[in-house]
Amino acid sequence: MNQAFLQSIENQQVDTNIQNIVRHSLLYTTDHLRFTYEKCDTDPNQLFSSQKTNCVGYAAFFNTTCQASLHKAKLGNRFRVKHLRGKLTLLSFDLHRLTSSPFFRDHDFNLVEDLETGEKIYVDASLQDVFGIGLVSGE
Repeated sequence: MNQAFLQSIENQQVDTNIQNIVRHSLLYTTDHLRFTYEKCDTDPNQLFSSQKTNCVGYAAFFNTTCQASLHKAKLGNRFRVKHLRGKLTLLSFDLHRLTSSPFFRDHDFNLVEDLETGEKIYVDASLQDVFGIGLVSGE
């Protein structure tokens, strides 16, 4: 693990409210990354330095950041963070149908799930950075 990345997360203030942890992890991710269509890193350890990525890298970086924050808040056993792959839709329309580019064949985002209550929070860090839409619906 990139030590500078770990230290940066470790220096963050501890919060035990899941909404605040998700919001902070989302903002931390979008503050550190910039979207690109070019060939790029997707490993969070590399992204801490390179900073340019696509939806895969955003989801991986958020996943790592959120898990570390949950662990620091001693909530790692209660919440699960998952990296998901799916489709972007708007009013039930599959936006991937608008292009034949293999770049847009699917989309990566995250799920934060409360293992005690079953509550699910779907997070899309790349959409947050590009369009200002960070919380999305899933399933």
